[in-house]
Amino acid sequence: MKNYLRVHLVQAEPMTRGEHLKSKNLAFIPAPGTSEDDPGYLVVYPDGYRSWCPKASFEKQGFEIRRDDKITPEDVAEFVTRGAVDVDTIGQKTTIVARKYPTGIEDYATSSCVDPKNYDREIGAKIASEKLDDRVWMFLGWLLAWAKNGVDHKTVALPEDVAAPAEIAKPVEPDAEPSVLTPISFGDAIEAMKTGKKVTRRGWNGKGMFLWLKPSTNIKAEWCKDEMLKGLVEANGGEILGLGTICMYTHDSTGRKAILTGWLASQSDMLALDWQVVD
Repeated sequence: MKNYLRVHLVQAEPMTRGEHLKSKNLAFIPAPGTSEDDPGYLVVYPDGYRSWCPKASFEKQGFEIRRDDKITPEDVAEFVTRGAVDVDTIGQKTTIVARKYPTGIEDYATSSCVDPKNYDREIGAKIASEKLDDRVWMFLGWLLAWAKNGVDHKTVALPEDVAAPAEIAKPVEPDAEPSVLTPISFGDAIEAMKTGKKVTRRGWNGKGMFLWLKPSTNIKAEWCKDEMLKGLVEANGGEILGLGTICMYTHDSTGRKAILTGWLASQSDMLALDWQVVD
């Protein structure tokens, strides 16, 4: 037999085994491990089919939502509180929030400040938690859409005359917040830079910051304004190989636009899952 995932949106109310049988004019027939007083739920499916489910089984698989057409902030908060959370500090300026959800899934998010003097653990935890809440919201919304609409076994495609959303299709101005795609890992971000793309982290506080990979090239002496570099190039015959390096578009401490050559990743950068490709 094959394996299948099924997602249902049902209505339910508490009802004992005996009450369910009585509603169907059926007599209780004793069986090992059962009783008329066994707690459970009357479950009603969208097509009107009704069944009874033991309390433990129903509550393990079911999650109550407040509306049948949207996920509310209260639904997200309820889902989160059913799990476990841990808040910690990485280095001198990064907060990491790790969660384990009632499904067994583990996830985490980070938030960092520019200057360790400005670090506030509570603010960092709030920002990281909001990132995680957004993911829960998307996950629950995805499940609700599946339950309401089912899974179309045919390939779904956008009509040819539907353009990409403006926030994805438009070019990015350096001073604006980058338009970004799905969150990825640091390893995926490196691979994206190798193909010529720009990447950023949602957890960075600076506006418009991004990274790119400056490819290796031969440096000629006549290009050099740095006397040390010019001397090294001339000593090498007037030309020397400049190795590829990761550069950052950023701002200095006074807010001026700046380029950082030879950007290095912190531990939190390497472990983060909020990397995004700048389109």
